[in-house]
Amino acid sequence: MKARTPYHFSSWTTAQWVVFIIIFILLLLITVGVRGQVLPAYDRELIDKLGNKYASLKQNHALVIGIIKDGKKEVFTYGDVEKGRGLKPDKDAVFEIGQVSEVFTTSILAIMEMEGTVSSKDAVRDIMKGVVKVPYYQRVICQKVPKDPMPEGGYAPSVSVCFPDPNDAPQLMVLCDLATHSAGLPDDPPMGLFAGKNPYKDYTIEKLNKYITTLAPNEAFGFQYAHSTVGIALLGQALSVKSKMAYDALLKSKILDPLSMLHTFITPNASQEKHFLYGHNVKGNVVGHRDYNALNPAMGIRSNGPDLLTFLEANLTLKSNFNIALSETHFPRIYTNMRNPQYLLGWGWIQSPLDEKDSKNKKKMLWQVSEQGGFASYIAFVKDSKTAVVVLSNSANSVDDIGHEILLSLEKTPVKIKPILIGSLKNE
Repeated sequence: MKARTPYHFSSWTTAQWVVFIIIFILLLLITVGVRGQVLPAYDRELIDKLGNKYASLKQNHALVIGIIKDGKKEVFTYGDVEKGRGLKPDKDAVFEIGQVSEVFTTSILAIMEMEGTVSSKDAVRDIMKGVVKVPYYQRVICQKVPKDPMPEGGYAPSVSVCFPDPNDAPQLMVLCDLATHSAGLPDDPPMGLFAGKNPYKDYTIEKLNKYITTLAPNEAFGFQYAHSTVGIALLGQALSVKSKMAYDALLKSKILDPLSMLHTFITPNASQEKHFLYGHNVKGNVVGHRDYNALNPAMGIRSNGPDLLTFLEANLTLKSNFNIALSETHFPRIYTNMRNPQYLLGWGWIQSPLDEKDSKNKKKMLWQVSEQGGFASYIAFVKDSKTAVVVLSNSANSVDDIGHEILLSLEKTPVKIKPILIGSLKNE
């Protein structure tokens, strides 16, 4: 009988067999071919659970959720566009986004400043000269008038006379004050002026300016946060005056066209109108679309999930001057009066801890929300991990908790790799 050589397989040790099997599998994979497919690392079960739970409530209707994770965008839809219709919203469904509009207006400011068209330190009074009389601030001092004796005896009640401090220079409101809600302007115009289900329909720029002319600031600019729809509306108008463009045209030129956001608008065209859902109040009853007129820069924009994801994606990158300009809106400039000192405000964006319950988590989120006119919306992103969430509802019931829980889950979900044999794929 022939002697076995050391290389005969029958004489191999267990370790040699393990090495052989591993090499064999690797050679097989190389021969057949392997493609590594990076799956979106998100918890789909959680997203569906939250989406279906919200949409199942009788007062709620259509819900759209969008996410960005690992450079991929996904959109999911839930519920019915209207009660009883049994029609699920599609991914292009358009919603009023209310107060979320203001981050677009502040982004226009940042873009125009990057272009050199305007400076955030420009005085609003100078830009709006001849259009509207903008309030300015000057410290007031008061002096008591000396008491004079009265003919019948005694003294007259003392009185004080107040006047601008001649030693204090007037302080002018600047564009940055409007963008940070620190101009001391009221939140909304007096609602006593309006009536009906579409209260701002006839609130023209002329009426807004007449109202602003009557205002007197009660504090120095740039220090105290107080949310102001009026202030963002004035910011949008100032940018329009500076650019010599109507606000809707300015929005389209500076943001919508560069990002190809075809389903974002103020006034819909025929094609956009088909995707525009009706809103519902907190009880679930249908309400008509609102017109915001002079307040469009603060609350009048309509958009959909894919477009808002595109906008958030542009805020997550630094590929161009356009992206760099958007990043200027993120920088926290002022403390807010929300919850705790960690809530800061940039230009339109609120910055807060991603997870307030986890003191070890140092990540910050930037966000904006709205519940207004039969719609609710939530947009947020984390720059460190480049994750983002959009939640849109055509019901006025808040979606904030849904958005925040999904954003937290995107931070915790690990990246998954799924190998796919090329031999099992169809021809592409």
